[in-house]
This record gives sequence, structure tokens and C-alpha cells, in this order.
Amino acid sequence: MSRARFVLFTLFVAALAWTSRARAQSVDIRAAVDNDTVEVGDTLIYTLNVSVRGSGEQATDPQPGAHAGFDVLGTSSAPVHMNMNFNGQRSSVDNLTTTWTLRATRTGQFTLGPASAEVGGARRSAGAVRVTVVPRGKAPRRPRSNNPFDPFGGGGTG
Repeated sequence: MSRARFVLFTLFVAALAWTSRARAQSVDIRAAVDNDTVEVGDTLIYTLNVSVRGSGEQATDPQPGAHAGFDVLGTSSAPVHMNMNFNGQRSSVDNLTTTWTLRATRTGQFTLGPASAEVGGARRSAGAVRVTVVPRGKAPRRPRSNNPFDPFGGGGTG
């Protein structure tokens, strides 16, 4: 009888550990552009950020999704792994930030994405992003930066 209890207890602890690990994983995936209105020939930065908490799994194989009306000029990915210990509780965060530099090729309203990445064997997608491409000289002016450390924004007392 005690052997059966031990086996049952071991299975219970294993199931509890497995379910708490499954619950502990949190995936946050977001996509954004640096400017939602650009002129034909201008570039924009399309960014996918995937954050995986609690499982130690990493996001892989980032894809921009649909990008009609744009050419891809370049791609850059930056993975980051962080281990944290708060009051004896260990947690981990794996983050993948991927940027695509896109050049607008024609006027119109376009939907980028949805961008996606693979996490734990499953493909996860961010929301799609809307971008408007206007003729040369027709884009609204972007406000200048008030950052005194921005060499191009004109902020500060320079």
C-alpha cells in the first residue's frame, strides 16, 4: 500500500510541476512601425517584439508577413535572455526584437503583417499594422524631437 501511495504522490507532484510550468509561460508579441504615414520612396522601420516569460523557450524564425507596396531593404534581430531572482523566486525572460527596413514603392493604404515568430513549436502572430503611403511632398511633417541628446531633432539649447 505504501508503494502505491508513493507512486501516486510522485505522479501528483510531477503533474503539479508540469501544469505550473505550463501556466507560468507568458508570451507577449507586438508589431509596430516608426511612422504610419510615409511618402513613396521613403523608408520605415517595422518592428516585431516577442517576449517569453517563465519557460526558458526562445522565439525563433521571425517573419514580417505580408508587405505589399514595400520592398525589404534589410533585417536585424536582437535576442536577449534575462534571469532574475526576486526574494528567492527565479524567473526568466527571453526577448527577440526584429526590425525590417521597408521602402514604400507605391501610394495607397497597406496592411503590414501580421508579423510572426515561432515559440515552443507554435507560430505566434502579432496584430497587423496599417500604413498610408502618399505622393512625394504630401506627408505630414513629423514633430521635432525635444530630446537634447538627439543630434538631428534640434532639441536642447545648442
